[in-house]
Amino acid sequence: MFEKDLADPVQITKDVERSLYYYPQDGFHDICTCFLLVLGKKAAIPAAENVALFFIRDAMLDSFDPVSKQLRLMSSLIEYEDPELSLFLEKANVMPYYALSWILTWFSHDFENYEKVVRLFDLFIASPAIMPVFTASAITLLRRDEILAAETDIVHSLVTRIPQNTDIEKIIHKAVQLEKSYSSLQLQKRSGIWLHDESVINTWEKDWGTLEWGDVPDQLQANQYLSHQVKKEEWEDEMLEEWSKKRRGSIEDQDD
Repeated sequence: MFEKDLADPVQITKDVERSLYYYPQDGFHDICTCFLLVLGKKAAIPAAENVALFFIRDAMLDSFDPVSKQLRLMSSLIEYEDPELSLFLEKANVMPYYALSWILTWFSHDFENYEKVVRLFDLFIASPAIMPVFTASAITLLRRDEILAAETDIVHSLVTRIPQNTDIEKIIHKAVQLEKSYSSLQLQKRSGIWLHDESVINTWEKDWGTLEWGDVPDQLQANQYLSHQVKKEEWEDEMLEEWSKKRRGSIEDQDD
């Protein structure tokens, strides 16, 4: 940042908030923008690189399968915590794609308030790589009354847009609570939705979580993960079929 850019910090803050909200949903670009604004260019580059390799690596692959599975884990978590809400979302044909930009951009594209965005970044950097999934689940769970009271045809548009007056600390508290209740391994085992062995969700503890202050992460290993990209799958067809079967089963159970 140049000194002349700091002449009007109030105006800069407003411009930043607008840019974060209207920035194209390219995921990593939104995340890099936040690091650049908070840390400055010199520190932002290595910070963003580490985040790419050790926190959001699944989103850097050609295959969308790992990210789609994270979304499905979110749906499973909502089902375990609130079966009534989960069934309502299924009946409204709401699939977990509504949380896609939340996870891909660490919510930087979904909150207009800059302070809320960086507060979430603090949480994600200090937590396992699966924390954005818990956060997305927390947001949906905390809105249960609003969602259940909505007309079926507007539920999807409702859940997609996060209310800007949302209490960010309440969301964080709920997300941390969920993280304490469900380990990533437990969540995969219970749901039957298994991420690849080299998914960042499964390697975070070994590659990052055990590091102490001053340790240097093994970026070579992380880059090798990227070179062993998960084989592309017909994830969308599989997900639609699984969702359809699940929905039919839920409706049949209710009819009985």
